[in-house]
Amino acid sequence: MSSEHARPSRTEHGTTASPYIATDDIDARCERARQAGAEICMEPTDQPYGSRDFICRDPEGHLWCFGTYRAAT
Repeated sequence: MSSEHARPSRTEHGTTASPYIATDDIDARCERARQAGAEICMEPTDQPYGSRDFICRDPEGHLWCFGTYRAAT
C-alpha cells in the first residue's frame, strides 16, 4: 500500500465516535469480539444502573460500547 493511501495510525486522528449497541448476552459478544481480534478495553462489567457493559477497540482503532441497557420508550 502506498503511503498516500495508508491508514492513519490510531493516535493520529483520535476516536471520532464510539457507538453504544444495546444487546443481550454481553459475555458471549465480548468473547466473539476478542476472537475477531478486538482489544477489550473494559471487560464485561455490571453497572450500578442495571446494565452489563463492555468496551472494545477494533483492529482499525474504532471504539465500540456494548451493553444491556435500553432506554424506556
